[in-house]
Amino acid sequence: MSFSTALPLVGAILMQLFALSANALVPEQAAKAETTENSTQLKPRLAAASKAFDFGDCDKVLQLLSNAQYIPYVDDEENFVQIYRMLSICYLKKKQKAKAEKELQNLLILRPRIELDPFTTPPQVIELFAQVKKEMAPKIEEIEKARAQITEKEKEAKNPLQKTVLRRVSPLAAFVPFGFGQLENGHTVKAIAIAGAEVALLGVNIGSYWWKRSYILPNSDGLVADSAALQGYKTAQTVQFVSLGLLAATYIYGIVDALIYRQPYVEESAEALTTGP
Repeated sequence: MSFSTALPLVGAILMQLFALSANALVPEQAAKAETTENSTQLKPRLAAASKAFDFGDCDKVLQLLSNAQYIPYVDDEENFVQIYRMLSICYLKKKQKAKAEKELQNLLILRPRIELDPFTTPPQVIELFAQVKKEMAPKIEEIEKARAQITEKEKEAKNPLQKTVLRRVSPLAAFVPFGFGQLENGHTVKAIAIAGAEVALLGVNIGSYWWKRSYILPNSDGLVADSAALQGYKTAQTVQFVSLGLLAATYIYGIVDALIYRQPYVEESAEALTTGP
């Protein structure tokens, strides 16, 4: 076979291969185009369905929403709730009870605790919803347990090293003033009260000391000017001793109380230290 006669044959084969390649790419491109179209048309489709639903046009609602190919493109839970609610109401209006039950089941699977508004939902749908919810009660309980487990696992995944540890409370904490022992026992209000009383009495004691010193003559080794100054000195000294006694009593009360209600161990949330790469 000469080159001139073989050339047309080679060209024909190449054309066929090109055609086969193009045909193979068509379904994939078509699928991508359909995905884009479905995703783009979802919002206006929902808006149109909602408008038709408000006007009581269930035929239009079912025409727009009963096509399952649009479901994968619903990216918002509220949209799912809206779709299932409208479909269940419209199916029941069209005497298609089985399909209405199916949509209500989907709604309960999505939101097990949901309740339909009796002011915006027909009584027949409320009644059917209660029936479906009663029948699905065991399944709803399983769904809630599963979701609780998933939530717990998500929390652990976010912070897998977080744990609760027991911390030993030293008995010596009871002898620290200003309510520290009560704070260690978890009695925050009592700790604040004791700390406040001790701070106030300590302030009065210090203030009364300098009040008493104000009556003493400079460079007199404790002498006062007159009887009035002596009376003031004695009053200030009395306040000093009384505040000191009350301070000591409060401190002793804090020790006794902290020891009586002492918790040997307290639970605390601790995070294990992590090291970087």
